[in-house]
Amino acid sequence: MRFQCPVCKGIVSVEDSEMGSSVQCGHCNKQVTVPSSRTASGSVIGDFIILHEIGRGGMGVVYLAHQISLDRPAALKILADNYARNSEFVVGFIKEARAAAKLNHPNIVQAYAVGDDDGIFYFAMEHDLSAREQDMLRLLLEQKTNSEIAGALFISENTVKFHIHNLLQKTGCKNRKELISYYSVYFTD
Repeated sequence: MRFQCPVCKGIVSVEDSEMGSSVQCGHCNKQVTVPSSRTASGSVIGDFIILHEIGRGGMGVVYLAHQISLDRPAALKILADNYARNSEFVVGFIKEARAAAKLNHPNIVQAYAVGDDDGIFYFAMEHDLSAREQDMLRLLLEQKTNSEIAGALFISENTVKFHIHNLLQKTGCKNRKELISYYSVYFTD
């Protein structure tokens, strides 16, 4: 398995048997804990670092992820183990991703990638934020208060609280500080 070192952000490869244990990072030489599973926060699947779960459905789990090569957020849908062992479901999963990749419309998320990482089948797609959510994040990054955000966007403070709550739910972030920390990389030069 591969994971991102929480200290230096380098990608580290270890044996699956080392999940949950402490290892020395080959990049920074610090002792770090290997994620406890192939889909735990910090694990790398294909070109994507898993950040946290944002949704769950009948066929799998969707994670907020970071695409390494293009340095952008992504939604990473991972096929559940019981379906990944069934070739019919795997074929259908890949067909779904390929069909989505052929679509190009502002109201449809863009497909980024589909693949198999040592038995984990994944479909990566755009993790889209609305224009209002992007405006809200920019103001949060500027450390604006709810009152200042309300004034800048011509909305009530209750509406600001509602949008922040929705952003937290959508991203899986636990609080305002975590939301700002994650998105600061995408809204700064």
